[in-house]
Amino acid sequence: MRVLPDSYSSDIHFTSLSKLEPHLEVIPHVTPLSRPTHPPSIYTILASKMCEYTRNYYIYTSCVDPGAHYFSTSIDGSKDRQCAKGPHERYIVVPGHCPLCS
Repeated sequence: MRVLPDSYSSDIHFTSLSKLEPHLEVIPHVTPLSRPTHPPSIYTILASKMCEYTRNYYIYTSCVDPGAHYFSTSIDGSKDRQCAKGPHERYIVVPGHCPLCS
């Protein structure tokens, strides 16, 4: 009898084969189940309803305090597709030197 590694089976311990039901058969060579090549449809459904309402903060690459030293903001998305926690913050890094950190 081949014991599957933990990644393929849950924590099952047989103390005795006599405890198995009489109609069950122990298969000597078990191949692991194949993993799906595409995500389940539930992920697609959740991703399609994701909040698209974000506030963009533009910061320079040399900035050491991006939360306080942003030089511009903008809004992406619409309030129609906003979740309860929106707008979400997004930091966009722009090449240059921060005048406040220098």
